[in-house]
Amino acid sequence: MLHKIKRPDGELEIDLDEKHRYWLNGKQLSGGTKVAQRFASPSFSIAANWAGRCAGKKAEEILSKVMTKEASLDELTIEKMVKSITNAHWGISSEAKQTGTLVHEALEKLINARMDGSETPPAPIHTGERTAFNAFLTWEEENQPEYLGSEEVIYYLDAKSGFDYTGTLDLVFRLQGNLCLGDFKTSKVFTEEMIAQVALYATAYEQCHEEKVKKLFIFRLPKTDDGELEIIDFDFTPKWRRFCRQMNDLDHFQREIGKELRSKIKELRNAKN
Repeated sequence: MLHKIKRPDGELEIDLDEKHRYWLNGKQLSGGTKVAQRFASPSFSIAANWAGRCAGKKAEEILSKVMTKEASLDELTIEKMVKSITNAHWGISSEAKQTGTLVHEALEKLINARMDGSETPPAPIHTGERTAFNAFLTWEEENQPEYLGSEEVIYYLDAKSGFDYTGTLDLVFRLQGNLCLGDFKTSKVFTEEMIAQVALYATAYEQCHEEKVKKLFIFRLPKTDDGELEIIDFDFTPKWRRFCRQMNDLDHFQREIGKELRSKIKELRNAKN
């Protein structure tokens, strides 16, 4: 899908494909999420611990079936059991991603309806999406934001280095006159990666619109009836802009190192042949 981005230096067309990859004139761009992931290593350990817990729960479930003779222990079923335990987190992860996607779509419809002046769209049917949707409605009623945009593709280019990245903003709004950006999350915890990501998006937004962003918000939306909306917000100060430029530079530096390494390895292998 092509997205037209109006910038002070002209209009760009960025293609966002079905795998959520960004392209500009045939060149694949770095996404803000990927750039943030390089410098937020604690999120990896969180994911690894979570995957381990998923495997443990699946193993407990299988052992229970064996002990109650619901399942037999021949070689074929053991192989299947091991595979089931090893891959337990993938099924849960896929389901969680699907819920996250549906929540984003529901909130995008809501925000667009508010900007168009049309009726509030119905809440989603399924519990996870409906709970998140209603929690955000409550925040909206209490804070009365002025919505400016939703799912906006933005692009950042460093004029000196030529390094660039792009991404998609969940929410642009004003709160008490201040320009704010928001990012929707449906994960169970906040991570450093989330803060880095929304800060990178703010840097790109400012370059596209030539307007300073005041505050950044991360909305951690609940997916169960007993959950609650949690929000992190912080001022987007000059130090964050400096950090974002540094992250962008380091991201491209790391990728250049990778290219150089692969090139040298290829030369070595060709020399041996």
